[in-house]
Parts: sequence; structure tokens; C-alpha cells
Amino acid sequence: MTDGPFKGLKLTAPQKKLVESVGDIAFDDSERVGRLSHACLQDLAKSGDMKLVANLKAQAANDQMDLDPAGTVKRVFAEHEKSAFSNRLEQNVVYLVQHGASPEKALNEALPDAVQGQVRDCVNRINEELMRARDAGDAKPDQVAQATQHLRRVEGMVPIEKACSALLDGNKDAFKDSVQKKQGDEEGPSL
Repeated sequence: MTDGPFKGLKLTAPQKKLVESVGDIAFDDSERVGRLSHACLQDLAKSGDMKLVANLKAQAANDQMDLDPAGTVKRVFAEHEKSAFSNRLEQNVVYLVQHGASPEKALNEALPDAVQGQVRDCVNRINEELMRARDAGDAKPDQVAQATQHLRRVEGMVPIEKACSALLDGNKDAFKDSVQKKQGDEEGPSL
């Protein structure tokens, strides 16, 4: 993203593609939602949190009798890097296991809240970077306001259940179709 109103943003490539879509009226909300969802999953894969979910899922599927399921869950979390996502997930999974839920049920119940938090964190990170760009004179205030408005609107539209399923399946590309370049008449003839 070298052209356009938002140059020099310190964001990941998927986040930059999202900013491109929220700053351009040519994109509709479904494309923006797909890009936000994709950016969140890519962030989770890059940080190792997708692997954490896979390890929790594998541990929960273990058929052996566990006399200390909360301790086992805590050990799985201890083996992974800490992040805002893992902290949210750990707090809820451990609480649910300590109160009688199976590790599998606890993971399935805690995951939506952790994913929603990840979406919120991603949106906040992008908004902070947009504000920095505006304050530095790298972006026009009206463009930042429009992008922020679109971003806040689509934040609540992210399909949390689909994102949770993608995490449980280890599918970091579940929303990749949403970020592919369009093929069709709008693009003009191929050269």
C-alpha cells in the first residue's frame, strides 16, 4: 500500500489492506469485515496463539483421566508466549475448568470472548496508528475520521463463530477469499 491517503503506517500487511478498504468507498462492508477477520486470524497465527488453541484442543481431546484438569490447562498456557489473547483465554478457560466444565467445553465457551477481544485489540491498534498518522500530517483528518467510522461499524459484524471454528481447525486462511483482488469488469482488461 504505497499509494493512497494512508502512507507509512506501522501495521502488518493484512492490517494495511484493511485500512485501504476502510478508507475507500469502493469497498463494501462485507469486504471490510472479511479483511478485519483475516487480519485478526493472521495476527493470532503470527503470535503463536493459534498453536496455543491447537494444543488446548489436543489436551482436551486426551482420553486419559486427569486428576487436576485446571493444572493441566495452566501448564499448556505456561508453555506458550503470553499475549492479550492468551491472557483472556487462560482466565476464562481456567475459571470454567475450576468450576466443573471439561477442558473441551471450557475452551469452546471461552474462545468467543477471546476472539472478540482480539478483534477489539486489532481495531484499537489500527485506530491508534491512524491517529498517529493524522497527528504527524501523513493523513488528512477527514480521511482518518471516515476510516475510523467504517472500522468501528464493521467491528461488530465480524463472524465470531466462524473465526472460532477457524482457530479450532488451525485455518489461518479462513477469510483469505475476502482479501483477494477482485476479478471482473471493474478491474479493466488484463494486459
